[in-house]
Amino acid sequence: MNGNADSTGLVRRANGGPHWHRIACGEEREKPLCDPVLPNTQCLSAGQGKANITLIFRDSEMGEIRRIAHNELWPASEVLARSLHDDSISRGLIPDEARRRRLLPKLFSHLVRAGLLFGEVHATSHELEGISVWLSPDAPISTFAKLFRVGVAWFPIEFGLRLSYRFLACHEQLEALREQHAPKRHWYLQLLGVDPPFQRRGHGRSLLEPMLARLDRAQVACCLDTENQDNVGYYEQLGFHVVATSILQAAGTHCWFMSRST
Repeated sequence: MNGNADSTGLVRRANGGPHWHRIACGEEREKPLCDPVLPNTQCLSAGQGKANITLIFRDSEMGEIRRIAHNELWPASEVLARSLHDDSISRGLIPDEARRRRLLPKLFSHLVRAGLLFGEVHATSHELEGISVWLSPDAPISTFAKLFRVGVAWFPIEFGLRLSYRFLACHEQLEALREQHAPKRHWYLQLLGVDPPFQRRGHGRSLLEPMLARLDRAQVACCLDTENQDNVGYYEQLGFHVVATSILQAAGTHCWFMSRST
């Protein structure tokens, strides 16, 4: 662990720079926060114990990725909801626009929670211009315990039976694609979204490139799915290639499953 904490709960960057990040009390952590799967990075935090910790990963080649804290789950979910409001899968799951605007933040909050529990959630900065949600190689692909921990038991109450069925049917189909076509050990880009006022400014690439560089050095593959054909060429520029296509029947939309090897 690198970094120094002062008595106010602030962590200073290990390079001695003036940039500080506040740490809030909350989550119990019993293991180091640096990921051994991703070597050659500096993981800056206040250490172990009870802390809801904001992490900055510094990469000598690619700059910084900010890993969000648990108390930022809802703002991150709102960014994703605004970003993906008109995505084909969002429209397929919730056709009514007003209802979609109301329910998407809640729906995405469960996916962000999955990233916090079973992987990493990155932001471009403290302003949360863009958010990416990654599931780690050690995350279970699909188990009842995993779904229960992210709050699926409450879906019928939160969203009603019809939307709950549509969402879980799409989730099951995507997980089946992962089991069929993904390498045995891989990181999974579950969500990527940039707040509309900040789109087309390079925030998406700034979220992806540092993580992809780390995975290349660690020689770990990664996969994703997209329901927007226009995104396929974008991801191909970053080294992904289409390994399967499908139709998500419950949402009535096409899906491209993509993989990237090291």
